[in-house]
Amino acid sequence: MTRSAIFVVLLLVLSFSGCYINQELTVMHTNTSSKAEVSGWLAGVCKSETNEALDCGAVIQSKWGTFPFRDPDPVTGKHSRGIPVALIGWAYFATVFLWMMIVGRVDYSQRFWHLLPMMLILGGCAGSLFFTYIMFTSLDHKCVLCIASHIINFAMLILVFMMRPKKPKPAPATSTAGDDNEDSTAHLQVCEGHPTRRLISATLVSAVLLWSAIVLSYAHKKALAYSDVMKQAYEQEIKRMGEDTQTQLAQFESVEPVKIPTRPDDPQLLQAEGPSTKLVIFSDFQCPGCRKFSKEIEENILPTFDGHLRIVWKHYPLCTDCNEHAVRNIHPNACKLAHAAEAVRMQKGNEGFWAYHDLLFDNQPFLARLKPEPLDDALRGYAEKVGADLLQFDRDRNSEEVAARVKQDIMLGKSIGVQGTPTAFFGNKMIRRYMLNNPDFMGTMKKRFDQLVSRQLRRQQARSVKPHEAQHESEEDDGSDEEEE
Repeated sequence: MTRSAIFVVLLLVLSFSGCYINQELTVMHTNTSSKAEVSGWLAGVCKSETNEALDCGAVIQSKWGTFPFRDPDPVTGKHSRGIPVALIGWAYFATVFLWMMIVGRVDYSQRFWHLLPMMLILGGCAGSLFFTYIMFTSLDHKCVLCIASHIINFAMLILVFMMRPKKPKPAPATSTAGDDNEDSTAHLQVCEGHPTRRLISATLVSAVLLWSAIVLSYAHKKALAYSDVMKQAYEQEIKRMGEDTQTQLAQFESVEPVKIPTRPDDPQLLQAEGPSTKLVIFSDFQCPGCRKFSKEIEENILPTFDGHLRIVWKHYPLCTDCNEHAVRNIHPNACKLAHAAEAVRMQKGNEGFWAYHDLLFDNQPFLARLKPEPLDDALRGYAEKVGADLLQFDRDRNSEEVAARVKQDIMLGKSIGVQGTPTAFFGNKMIRRYMLNNPDFMGTMKKRFDQLVSRQLRRQQARSVKPHEAQHESEEDDGSDEEEE
């Protein structure tokens, strides 16, 4: 390997290292938190537990981490506008890498083109001197990755200077025939022509495309970071609302009640005898959230009411096969599952429906992967487990009666504002899951229910006492009249 080839290889290695470092610094810059972090082995390099002065995140998030240089937002610690300096460094090292990969060493006859990487790297070193000065004079923290990037810059300057094209030595005179001399001259002319204008044009076009890719990559990462911020804010708000009972009570009171007619043979689940309050659920057997909600009801909600909560099931499959109001075919098998559950209910009643309900939810991930024929076999197998007659089961689930019943639930849900699943109504008011999962909120609802039951009992007792008192008073009146007589 020649000396020039070694220089080119070293420049490729250094520029690639610079790309990697600055790409990680750019990712750190787009981190959602004010204290940026990197993953992998660089995490131990960026911040030291023994030396507080070493903190790459603090340097990146400082005023000098974004161009034009502005102080970050005092609340969030983030830069609202500007280009990360690390992104500029990423594009810079990528350009050097691209040039060395495509062009490499320049012939003496084309030595003008060697000025391009030379001037580019000189500019990069000027930037490194400036940022090194800022880091050691104006900042309280130091960035090891930034320092490594600056060292790489100066090493590249030395290498690109050492590989500058030199004037070739004249070839020694030989006694070769004339034809041989002409071939040698032609070969030298070809070698002296590197790089050609076409190669330079291709390199510049490639550089523009590379810069575009880097900018798009940064924009994508920034969009993801913003999405993470919004997601975290949403989750925090949901968590806050899930813990703020008074806000939930105010929200629930502001909801307008709706009329939700229920059939006598609607699937209903009630664990305890006596007075009960009603929770109507519009659900989908292929919906993962519905499956989770079913567990939440069983584990958290029913115990709060000591079993005096009547669960009423309504179908709302998010499948365009039977639900024309579904935006898209989110759960392709949902209609089939709803029809199968209704067929079991028609044959085995309320108890059979809930047993089949549990089988469908317990095997939901398995059913979601099945194609039509294996799915039918699985549904028939579950029906057999709950004791259903399979011939009748097949007739019922494909019948117009079952399709019409599911359709009625869908139309009812649409008319009262159901848009997705699971959707629940408590006291004829739409209620959020975070309310149902808040023990304090549901405890308050239970107290209200108990108070309502107590008032009803007192009224019933009052009604039963009044006729007795009236009869007693009548008897006393009769006795007094006799005495007077």
